Amino acid sequence: MSSQTAVRVLLRRLSAGQVALVAVLLDLPTTPVWADGRTEDGRSVVLVGRHALGDSDDARALVDLVLAELGRGHEPAGVHVLVYLPQASRAIAEIVDPETCWSDDPDGVVDGHHVHEEVCAWGGRASGKTILVGAALAILAERHGRAGHAWPLRCLWLHSSLRDAEMKTARSLTEPLWGGRWRIEASGTTAVFSVGGADMVSADFTATRDPEAQERVRSAAHVVACEEPIASLAETGIAVDRYGLALTSTRRHMPTPRRVSIVSTNPGSKTHWVAQRFIEIGHPAWCTAVKVSNRERNTPEQLAAMAADFVSSPALRSRLVGEEWVDLPKGPLVTPDFDPVRHVAEKPLYLVPNAPLVLGWDSGVTTNVSACVVIQRNGRKVHIFASLIIENLGLRRLINDRVIPWLRARAPWMLNRENARAWLQHGMDPSMRPSKEAYGKDLDLNPERLLMVLLGGHTHAGTNAWAPRIAPLLYTLSPTTDTPLVIDPGPDTEIIRRLRRPVALRPRAGDGGRSTERPGEGRTNFCRRR
Repeated sequence: MSSQTAVRVLLRRLSAGQVALVAVLLDLPTTPVWADGRTEDGRSVVLVGRHALGDSDDARALVDLVLAELGRGHEPAGVHVLVYLPQASRAIAEIVDPETCWSDDPDGVVDGHHVHEEVCAWGGRASGKTILVGAALAILAERHGRAGHAWPLRCLWLHSSLRDAEMKTARSLTEPLWGGRWRIEASGTTAVFSVGGADMVSADFTATRDPEAQERVRSAAHVVACEEPIASLAETGIAVDRYGLALTSTRRHMPTPRRVSIVSTNPGSKTHWVAQRFIEIGHPAWCTAVKVSNRERNTPEQLAAMAADFVSSPALRSRLVGEEWVDLPKGPLVTPDFDPVRHVAEKPLYLVPNAPLVLGWDSGVTTNVSACVVIQRNGRKVHIFASLIIENLGLRRLINDRVIPWLRARAPWMLNRENARAWLQHGMDPSMRPSKEAYGKDLDLNPERLLMVLLGGHTHAGTNAWAPRIAPLLYTLSPTTDTPLVIDPGPDTEIIRRLRRPVALRPRAGDGGRSTERPGEGRTNFCRRR
């Protein structure tokens, strides 16, 4: 088939107002088996609508021509191109993964693999989650047709309400980037994806909190999409039982090459069922989470502007802009200026060797929780490298089981007594300095001396007064500070990043929301647990 003939074929389709193909370009490290080709810059190409062209020699020549044009960076006539960035591409690849095949096995297992896999694409606002779900459904539909099954691919698209579906999902699917491939029908309750005049996907919007509309969850479908199961302003959203009921609707005898449920959400509480099912340690093996960060599609200036919109709601800012799984506060905040965009580094921080290091301690003789924060000053900035905590085992176990192994791995020079004498500083809670009567007694009853015996260095005890304790922290968090605090993004600071909401005072009934304890006694702000 000559290029002129191929163009004429495409023009005939265009004369009928049709787009012949939708080319989805994915930025993946390798080309998956379900992709049709690869561009010169290494992007995988999936041609949605290719199945409708047939399998004649002319059709194959036409596809080869389209792939060659795309490979050279051109957009052929009659082809609509969608381009996805790496994280969104990875999420789409996880959804479309071909290794699991449909089976009549009632347990949903083929060759040891769970047939009905669940993929959660999560990230902050403006990360493009809904748009990637639309592309994933289109590719699933193309594979559905190539496997010999009749279109459309049927999807149950769960929302809290039909209003949410109309205001968010429907608007995302009708944006110009789709080139009119999606249309909304049935009074706003159904989204249909069409290419070349063929309806490939039919997605029913289902309101899980509407007593009448939620019955649509029982409708048979090939795949499930669950949109924003975590509400922004509360720990509600889509209930897990409604989600589970929708999963059973895909287990009926409706064959398709890939049965999958797709969850797209902003972060929420780590106690929410989405976190337990997809994020937390011990989640089911057939549930996969892929982070699609808003930092991939937005500049730092755009993220800062977005964060400014949540200046009065630090928890929402953390979830929707900082992309952190945190609880909503239950009391007034002590550190309202904390901003994950400003105070959590994008890349691992550099620990300066053979330089001063500070260990901030929160412990005591009778405390149930002992904590240590590893801090180093680097120029104007204060860097936090680790937040190490142990419960119900005492300070000695914290030092031996957490702190010394961390130092051995990250700062081994501090295990030398001469270096510790020169560079190691311990900032202690005042309760760790016992009365004079305690000196010379059991070492475990003298936390300050225990630090010196096991680690060496120099100790400095803080004060019980709240203002001088909190003031330096507030200064480093202030947007106008000349000594900014920055937290390493690695796993060693996961607790401090997740529990920075503990700097909210715990309310006491009948006391105007004040803390039940004197602030600052026996704890440090970054390590205190609620």
